[in-house]
Amino acid sequence: MKYITHTLLCMLAMALHASGLTLTSDSNNYPSVSSITVSWTAGSGNGKDWIGLYSAGVTPGSQHAIEWAYIGGTQSSTANGPTDGSVTFTNVSLAAGSYSLYYLSNDTYNIAAGPTSFSVSNAPTVSTNKSSYTSGETITVSYANGPANDADWIGVYLNGQTPGQGAASSFWAYTNGTQTAGSGSASGSVDFTNPGLAAGNYSVFFLENDGFTVLSGPYNFSVVQGSGGGPSVTTNKSSYAYDETITVDFAGGPANDADWIAVYPSGQTPGVGGYALWLYTNGTTSTGGGSSSGTIYFSSPGLSPGNYDIYFLENNGYTVLSGPSTITVESQAGPALPKWAVSTFRRVHGVVGNAYVGKIGAYAADPDAGDTLSFSLVSGPSWLSVASNGTLSGTPASGDVGTNTFVVRATDLGNNSADATMTIKVFASGAEAVSQIKVLSYNLWHGFGKINNGHRKGLESIIQSDADIIGTQETVDNVSGSNVFQAQAVAEALGWHWSPVSGDSGIISRYPITEEFSAGIANGIKVELTASPKKEVILYNCHLDYLHYGPYAAQLSGATSKKVLREEKKSQRDEEIADIISNMSAHLNNANNIPVILTGDFNAPSHLDWTSATASSHGGVGYVAWPTSLACVNAGLLDSFRMIHPNPANTPGNTWSPLFKGSEAQDRIDFVYYKGHGLTVTDSQVYVKAVEVTLGAWGSSITPALNNTWPSDHSAVLSTFTVADQ
Repeated sequence: MKYITHTLLCMLAMALHASGLTLTSDSNNYPSVSSITVSWTAGSGNGKDWIGLYSAGVTPGSQHAIEWAYIGGTQSSTANGPTDGSVTFTNVSLAAGSYSLYYLSNDTYNIAAGPTSFSVSNAPTVSTNKSSYTSGETITVSYANGPANDADWIGVYLNGQTPGQGAASSFWAYTNGTQTAGSGSASGSVDFTNPGLAAGNYSVFFLENDGFTVLSGPYNFSVVQGSGGGPSVTTNKSSYAYDETITVDFAGGPANDADWIAVYPSGQTPGVGGYALWLYTNGTTSTGGGSSSGTIYFSSPGLSPGNYDIYFLENNGYTVLSGPSTITVESQAGPALPKWAVSTFRRVHGVVGNAYVGKIGAYAADPDAGDTLSFSLVSGPSWLSVASNGTLSGTPASGDVGTNTFVVRATDLGNNSADATMTIKVFASGAEAVSQIKVLSYNLWHGFGKINNGHRKGLESIIQSDADIIGTQETVDNVSGSNVFQAQAVAEALGWHWSPVSGDSGIISRYPITEEFSAGIANGIKVELTASPKKEVILYNCHLDYLHYGPYAAQLSGATSKKVLREEKKSQRDEEIADIISNMSAHLNNANNIPVILTGDFNAPSHLDWTSATASSHGGVGYVAWPTSLACVNAGLLDSFRMIHPNPANTPGNTWSPLFKGSEAQDRIDFVYYKGHGLTVTDSQVYVKAVEVTLGAWGSSITPALNNTWPSDHSAVLSTFTVADQ
């Protein structure tokens, strides 16, 4: 960021402008997202002179520049620069208002030219009054912020058609509501009365001056058959403000008590993807009183900004009676600053000459519900670009070898911003080196579905752990109804890799996954840490049977080791772990060539923890030969946590449970095991974020804890390994 704090420099902002220097912009008015070109003549030629963009009335030096560049066109200075030239700020997102440009001297706030003023207007918009119409129904199209040419016009096309690309519009009108140009206006509405459109999907465009320049659009809507032609579903509007009540009309249904209306993120298919909202046709989440036609209301829906599809569905199933009817939830600016999950983070390494891709959009969020963020690169090596959605791209060159440090910025709709530091190591081709990995075993408690805003809290906890590979258990959100497979959701948000495609257990990896395996109920992957020279690890992940939990037997009067084991062996855990290890045997036997890691929620303690010294913590029961941990150790696997913390009396390492306390048995039941000469554990810790409210024993109401920061009822285990060359 361009922000020099020395008092003297702030005073220099009032210095006299350089003689003869002129500063202009390519327009005096821009839309809210635009490229702005700034030109000057008779500059000094000093490569440290720079151009700053500020809100009107802001004195350079008193606040950060919204955008800035040296006169060479980048954020890296040179000895000399052009005396006459220009720089372009590409795809700048600015709120409506007034702004000023300055030419500033020699890395100071000494104003050589400016302010050159310009304004930003709200971008042109186009929308319809509903998202779905019955055939023959009047369609009202609203437009705003246009140039007010007499021949600006509204065109309706079949969905997927592009104005001016061969296909004629289905119907059209000038902004005056007729097909005769004249009396153009910047904002207004046009009614298409009895348009006679066939059932299908359509797009409306706001177009400029009898041409095909798109001012706004496409804005999508659908047409369904009218009454007598079958069921229909429509909304009262096609676009909603954040948290605005969504009104849905349905008609022509079979009147089953369990017919229902569901709202899905656009692109999700009922029965395959998860819904965001739903109600029965009686307007509640309880069956009964079904009707063929009516209206329901989704009050305070809390949907994130974006596009959604609404379906009319039959009898508690996924048979589509009507839909989709598409709506948009608009973003809404708020006062809070964006917040990065961490102030400094690392991305996977790059290689000279290889295209680099990644994402940082999930690393920041805005506390204001309904606000959205755009991302930009503030400073750092020029090979990397950051798109407004947080996508990273570029190709490092030989001069970029080493640790590359970037400052990245998140900016919300109100122009509030926050910065973070990102590092990317770049290696020469054939010289990649990854010497350390961090592995996390993490039970997601019904796919982060049990705690409010669980996905975001879980995502941030993974970012904050700095883990490279995560084994997840209880990976599907089967609470909210979304059925989101969180391994995929988290990996896609981070721009990482995941396996498998569904199921209780998942694996997320910062590094590429080159092979997938199964071993009984466990899933496995081969991870390529480096391609040249080749360095790989294999990781399996499992979630063992939760029934007949052995530690509960130790709480009973007269408990003994034999009685505890008798209860333990009623479960399927011992059979499951035997099957897993048997199917891992080929990889375990080769572990000195490619190391092997096993993560999991074992739902059973370790024989390394239940000793005479810890008997007081386990109902007076001393050593127990827990079958699952013994099976792992007998297969040559090492318990990473106990390798670092060998004394269970001093460091119990309990992972069950940070939430359920009171009389609940506390034990270490989540593990990171490993085998192979190439791995050395250097640290292992119980990993958990804030648990603001704890509860009684398991089975207690979780309502008091719904707003906890930590989204699980288990603690995770985070182990750090050095990885030897292979």
